[in-house]
Amino acid sequence: AAARDASIDQVEPLLAKAREAMRDKRYDEPEEDCALAYFKSVLRYDASNGEARQGLDRIAEVLLVRAQTAFDQHNYDSALRSIETARSISPDHPRLAALDAQIGQRRGELALAQIQAAMQAQSFDRAQQLLRQAQQAQTVPPDVLARVRDDLNRRQAEGELADTLKLLQARLQQGRLVEPENDSAKYYLNVARKKPNASNNGQVQSLAQDLIRAMLQEARADAPRIDTTRTA
Repeated sequence: AAARDASIDQVEPLLAKAREAMRDKRYDEPEEDCALAYFKSVLRYDASNGEARQGLDRIAEVLLVRAQTAFDQHNYDSALRSIETARSISPDHPRLAALDAQIGQRRGELALAQIQAAMQAQSFDRAQQLLRQAQQAQTVPPDVLARVRDDLNRRQAEGELADTLKLLQARLQQGRLVEPENDSAKYYLNVARKKPNASNNGQVQSLAQDLIRAMLQEARADAPRIDTTRTA
């Protein structure tokens, strides 16, 4: 019950901010103050939240309409950013096939921009796939590909750690310290510590201390109940 209450306390303010962002047409920008960011945050607390999932579907639709308009106006960078962000939300959206076909007709000139757009959307697996395609098709010079690969690997490592820490923080706020086994604060702390760039990350150490404090506080709260049981 406490975990459910904590989830509600976190989810409702995020949904309110998401609704406001949708009204203001802040669909995917600015990065930390847009409907996309708020709906994704809601799903960290409540993975089955219907309003958040419907909101993300609507954002994907808006972005793909925007992408088609940008493509028609030859604003390819903007079109690709919108496409890859929409793909990260709804990878099976029916509009994607037609847009991908248009991109395919300009594969050579858009290859590098498409990889960069996927990275900006934090679709790192997609970016790796596009990078391999560019290498095989030789549409991007090898020295440029090498720099892009290094940048992609760095961003991917940073993004994976950041996502894990957000889940860790959410579970701490929900009071889900050690259970469920594969979706608790303890679990995500262990995952974070295994990341190659975690050892020098101050947030990892700070959240580890927060978890220890929370577990000690929970143990103290349980102690009187244990003594009472033993006395009875």
